[in-house]
Amino acid sequence: MPPQNAQGWVQYARGQVECAPHYFLRRLKDEDEYAPQMRLFEAAGIFHPRTLASVSIEEARRRLNLLRVHPHFNVDPAIEALVAELAAVKVAAVQWSQNHTSFEAGTAVEAKRDARFLLRTKGKIVSYAAEGEGGYLVEFEDAGRKVQENIRASCVGELPFSVLYYFKQKKAKFPAWFAAAKILALMQPTSAAAERVFSLLEAYFAKGGRRGSSLADLISTTIKMKYHGRKV
Repeated sequence: MPPQNAQGWVQYARGQVECAPHYFLRRLKDEDEYAPQMRLFEAAGIFHPRTLASVSIEEARRRLNLLRVHPHFNVDPAIEALVAELAAVKVAAVQWSQNHTSFEAGTAVEAKRDARFLLRTKGKIVSYAAEGEGGYLVEFEDAGRKVQENIRASCVGELPFSVLYYFKQKKAKFPAWFAAAKILALMQPTSAAAERVFSLLEAYFAKGGRRGSSLADLISTTIKMKYHGRKV
C-alpha cells in the first residue's frame, strides 16, 4: 500500500535510495578491491603543503604508514626516510601556507568573475583592499585589452598547484619526499565506481527512468547482481 502522507513518502524514498550509497561506501571501506587505494590516497593527501601544515606530526606519521599498501613503501627504510624528514618538511609547509594566505601584486591567479556561473579566469593581482569583505583588483586580458576588476577575496584562488614541482624544487633538502612524490604522481584516480552507482540511481529515479516506481528490494538485488560478482 502506498504511503498516505508526506513523511511516509520521504521514508519510502529514503529506503529506495539509501542502499546504493551504503553499498558503495562499504566497498570503499572494507573490500580488498578498493580499501588499499583509499588508504593510499589518504596518505598522499599530506604531500600537499597546505594539508600537511594543517595536521599534527602524529597524524602525518599515521598517514605515512598508510603508504605501506604500495609495494615500494612496504619496507621500513622507505617509511623511515620519510619520517626522518617529516619535521623539516612540515616547517616548510607551514611557511608556504603562511606565504599563500594572500596574494602580492603581480601574482598570477584564477578568479571567479561571474558568481552565477562560477567561471574562473586567469588574471594578475594589481592590489588588495582590506575594506569591507576584502578584495583584489585583478587585471585580465579581454579580447586583446587589459581590463581591471574588483573581485572578492573569496573568489580569487591560486593557479593549479603541482605537488611534484614543489618537491622538485626542494629535492636536495627532502630527497625521500621527492622520490615518494614521483611515485604518487603516477597514481591515476578514477571515479568509475562512483559513476556506476550514480548511473544506477539515475536509471531508477531520474525523470524518464526505466523503473521510476521500483521497490527497494529490487534495487538492492540489482546492485548486488550487477556490481558484486553476482553474490546475492
